[in-house]
Parts: sequence; C-alpha cells; structure tokens
Amino acid sequence: MTNDNAVDATPEGAYGCLCNCCYCNWFKDMEDSFPERSVGRWVSVLYRFGGVYIGNRLSHLGLGNGAIQFLAYLYLRDGRSQDDLTTKLAIDKGTTTRALHRLESRGLIERRADPSDRRVNRIYLTDNARGHEDEVWAALYDWREALLQGFSVDEREELLSFLRRLVDNAKDAVHDLERP
Repeated sequence: MTNDNAVDATPEGAYGCLCNCCYCNWFKDMEDSFPERSVGRWVSVLYRFGGVYIGNRLSHLGLGNGAIQFLAYLYLRDGRSQDDLTTKLAIDKGTTTRALHRLESRGLIERRADPSDRRVNRIYLTDNARGHEDEVWAALYDWREALLQGFSVDEREELLSFLRRLVDNAKDAVHDLERP
C-alpha cells in the first residue's frame, strides 16, 4: 500500500524500509532539502562567515576567531584560570591550550600562578592586549549588527532565546551520552 500524500509525514515505525511508506517519503523529502533544513549547517555557516569577518577585521593581530573569543572574555573577566576559560567558553581543553599559547606568543596574555593554589595558572591580559580592546569590541559589535540587520528588537531577543534553548538542548544531549 502506498501513500502519495506522505511527503510531509513524520517517520513512524518502518525505519529503514525501501517502499513508499510514510518514513521513506519523509526521508526522501529530508534528503532533498537537508542542507536547507539542517540547523547545524546554518550555525556552522554563520560561524565560518564570522571567522572570515573577524579574521579580516583583526588580521593585524594574527589571531583566528577562536583566540578572539578568549580575548573578549578576558576583557570582561581578566585573571580567570585556564579551566574556567574552557568551561565558560564551552571549548575543549586542547583548543584552549592552543589559543592561549597563540595569545601568549603574540604578547597579548601572560600566565601567572594563583597565589592561593600554585597548581592553577591565572590568565591576564597584557598592556598590548588592552591597547586593542576597543577595536576588538568594535569588530565584534559590527559583526553582530551585520547579522541582525533588519531584525526588530523583539526579533533579536527571540532569536537569542531560541539560540540559548538550542545550546541547552545540545548540552543535555551530550550529557545524556556521558551518563552510564
């Protein structure tokens, strides 16, 4: 039995069958429009364009978009530990280490042992980094405004709310995988 109107149906039951059932039609519809319907793809595209924009605006610093995130966070909260940066920016430890090494080699940060716990390194901005603060914030602000051009204040707030929900859902999905 076939269902010619099944293109908009949700998948139920017949996972993996090759007939013209509801699932197969739904899957074919998804396959044909996958790039347009993939939330992850659109987030990835925005991230890549952001990297190009910020990278071009701040190319004289010799840093990628990832390292700029660390600078921006440190502009707000200087003296954080490396583990705190990893957690707050939701970035893996290896990426944090590489980004901080790059910032340090460019004379933008320095690591200092925490006086209360010598095992912990605190990350501090140098005067050199402070000298670039206005231009970093200007580039980030201009990118945000370019993205949100034509959005009303309410639409901007709603978009941020949706993005926060996506992050919460992603975090929950990852934590569910990590649970025994």
